[in-house]
Amino acid sequence: MRIYPYFPEWYWGIAGIIAYFGNETKEALGHFDKVIQPSAVVLFTAVSAAQEMNEPERALELIGRLKEVVPDANTDLFRNARQINSYKDPAMMGRLLDAANAAGLEW
Repeated sequence: MRIYPYFPEWYWGIAGIIAYFGNETKEALGHFDKVIQPSAVVLFTAVSAAQEMNEPERALELIGRLKEVVPDANTDLFRNARQINSYKDPAMMGRLLDAANAAGLEW
């Protein structure tokens, strides 16, 4: 990134999702903070990461941002979303959904 400072902005969202599922939750949040226009999937994962890092205020703020992108966002929507349900490990998917629900994103 130092060699090419104009790399795609979406990189940070993907890096955050990878870090989250690699159990590097703090690192994931750092990556998510660098995303200028996060997708719904990035915001949803960031909500779960913030909740797991015991940052409930941050999780609620991220839920608000998520609702701006997808007004009817809930955990069922993401459980069935093609971008997320491609994760094959049910335990990891459960972790993501449970943390988002604990943060206040309703089923």
